[in-house]
This record gives sequence, C-alpha cells and structure tokens, in this order.
Amino acid sequence: MQLSRNGIEHRHLFKFGAIRSEPEALALAQARRDQLMQEHPEIPRWRTVERAICNGKPGGIAFVVGPDKQSSYWCAETPMADGTLMRETFSTARFSTAAKQLAIAERERQLSLMVAGFAVKAELDAASNRLGNGQNDAAMYGIVRHKTYWLVKLERSRQRFSKTFSFAKLGGVQDALAQAQAWRDDVVRQHPPVMRQQRANKLRSNNKTGIVGVTCVLGPDGRPRQWSAHTYIGPGKLLQKTFSVYRYGEDAQKLAIAERQKQLEQMEGRARLHPVEEQVRSTSTRRASRTSTRIEGRSDDGARSGKSVADSARTGGERRSGG
Repeated sequence: MQLSRNGIEHRHLFKFGAIRSEPEALALAQARRDQLMQEHPEIPRWRTVERAICNGKPGGIAFVVGPDKQSSYWCAETPMADGTLMRETFSTARFSTAAKQLAIAERERQLSLMVAGFAVKAELDAASNRLGNGQNDAAMYGIVRHKTYWLVKLERSRQRFSKTFSFAKLGGVQDALAQAQAWRDDVVRQHPPVMRQQRANKLRSNNKTGIVGVTCVLGPDGRPRQWSAHTYIGPGKLLQKTFSVYRYGEDAQKLAIAERQKQLEQMEGRARLHPVEEQVRSTSTRRASRTSTRIEGRSDDGARSGKSVADSARTGGERRSGG
C-alpha cells in the first residue's frame, strides 16, 4: 500500500505469506489506506499555497458591519504570490442577499489566480538557477532580476561593486543578462578574495598583544605565565600550542610567534565568499584568455598580411623599374 498525503509518502507492506492469503492481505491494505485517508485529509492546493505566501495572515471572506446598514458589505481578499493583496467588496445595499454569494465567487476566482501566480513564480525561481541551499549557481551568482533590469551586486574586501543592466536599453532580458554576466565575470576576475593567510593575519581591535594569533596568559601576580599560538584552519580543526614562561623564559613569546607562522603555512587557498566563487573565476579567466588569444591572432595575421602587401608592392615596383 502506497499513499501520498500532503507531500508525505505512506508505505506499508502486506505479504501474502505472512497474512495467510491474498484476499486477507488486500483487505488489510485497503483498511490501512482508508485509515490514513481519514487521519490525513488532503489539504487543498490553494490552502498550501496561501500558507506559503501569506506570512500567517491568510485571506478569506468576511462580513464588515458599518455604522449603518447602507455601509455594510461582504469582502473577499486573497494574498498573491507577488506580495500584493487582492481585495474586492460587495455592498449589501447594492447587492442585497446576493452580496455574500458574489463574495464567495470572487474568492474562488482570486484563489485560482493565486495558485497560478505561485506556479509561475516557482518556475521563475527554478529558472533563476538556484542551488539546493537557496543560493544562486554560477550563472546567476551576484545577479538579481528586478522588474525592468538585472542588478549585479558584489562585495570585495569591504568594497562594493554594483551596476544595473536595463532590459529596454540593452535589447531585452537575455541580452541584458549576458552583459550583466560579462561585467560580473570581470569584477570576479579582477578582484579575487584575499588569501586565507592574509585574512588570518588581520589585526583585530580586541587583540591585546599586537600579534595576531598569539595570546598571553597572565598569572595571579599579573606577570606573563605562558604564551599561546592558535590558528583556525577549517571546520573542526583548530591548531593550538602553548609555551610556558617558567620553562622557556623570555623565549616563550618568540617560540609562540614562530609556531604561529608554522600554523599559517598549513592554511591554503582564498577566503570563500560563495560556493561557486571559484567556478565563476576560473570560467571567466579561461574566457578572457581565449579572447586575448583571438585578438593576438588577428593582430599577427594583420601584420603578416600587411607585410605581404608591402612585399608585393615592392616586388611589383622593382619589376616595373627593370622593364
């Protein structure tokens, strides 16, 4: 027996051999199916969509009583996938007892539009190339679509890069996207993230020793008791080593500084800003290299062609002079 209810799969096996006969196994499977259907009634599609977009404030039908009978009305309202709220009212003074039925019919129409709009938005989100964790993939990294333009927005070492690419000015959505991606690739290639070692050596405001990654532990008398070198290499990997002043004397600090440098040597690569950062950089670098090669090739061909023309002209002139 297999049954899907509100996104949850229910599966149960009823083996003939274990239940004596096939008819009895079938009867038990049907009974289990009926029980699950009763315990887990199917949630309408519109209710699932409404819960997903209404932020805890669903729409519906309501009767609003005014200060007098003339101003009372039935109201139908439904949240839309784009964040707007569709709302329509039906005055009892104008529509009498039919106002409620009109509001119900309007609510049904709004729900249909809500579900259709949600489906379209889901398709657009899927087409916007997102990773499983919700982040953009390499094609759309740093790029966000707005109503009439693409926005490229990146940050490197507290320096922000931002530029818009208008659909109307650049020949449409796809042409504007291509130019946005090219500009994004240039920024990524020209401004790579800092090396991890460089970032690890940045002196922070709460540092008390003036040496990054090296700390001093004081004794009860306020004098240095030990010097410690520590470096965070990666998730779950922290390198740390201490040097006692009692054992090493004034050399304890120097030993800690030297140990810190050894620890930094184990740190490789650049700071990771985004899961696809390196992919975008390598792709844009290869593309730039191919473009440069083509340009140089055309320049060489042009030079050779110009030289051939000059040689031909020179030869022709010599022939004419000799004749």
